[in-house]
Amino acid sequence: MISKCSDAEKIQILDLDLQDVSQVLVDILCRFYFEKSVFEEREKGELNADDFCRHMREAQEKSYGNGLNSERHEYMWAVKSHYYSTGLDFYNFPYAFGQLFAAGLYARYKKEGPDFAKTYAELLSNTGNMSCEDLCKKAGFDITTKDFWKSGIEMYAKEVEMLKEI
Repeated sequence: MISKCSDAEKIQILDLDLQDVSQVLVDILCRFYFEKSVFEEREKGELNADDFCRHMREAQEKSYGNGLNSERHEYMWAVKSHYYSTGLDFYNFPYAFGQLFAAGLYARYKKEGPDFAKTYAELLSNTGNMSCEDLCKKAGFDITTKDFWKSGIEMYAKEVEMLKEI
C-alpha cells in the first residue's frame, strides 16, 4: 500500500504505525520495569506512595531515557487499574509479545514470499494445541532466539529510515 501513496500519505501512515509500535513496545516496557521492581521491593516490606512514584520514575527513565523530554508521569501507577486487579500481573506483556510476534511473522513472509502462506495456515491450525515455542519450531523457526524478535524490530527501524528519507 505504501508504495502507491504520495509522500504526504506515506508520512501519515508511517507516523501512525511508529506511534502505535512505540506505545506498545516502549511504554509497555516501562510498565514491565515498574511492576518487576515493585514486586521485588515488596518482598522486603510494605511500600507507600513515594515508593511507587520512585519506581515509576525509574522505570520511565530506563524506558524513555532522553528519547522524550524530561517530564515524567510518576503517578502513572495510580491511574492504571490493572495494577490493582488480582490476576493481572504483567497484564501488558501479551501486547508487546503480539506486536513483535506479528512483525516477526511478517518478516518471514517478506523473506519467503507466497510460500509463507502454508506455514501461516499451519500456525493458525495448530494454535492452542501446543506451546508457542513448539508451535513455531514445528513451523520452522525458533522464537527462543533473539534473531526472530530482531527481525520484527528491523521492520520498524526501516520505517524510521523511510520516514527520515521522506
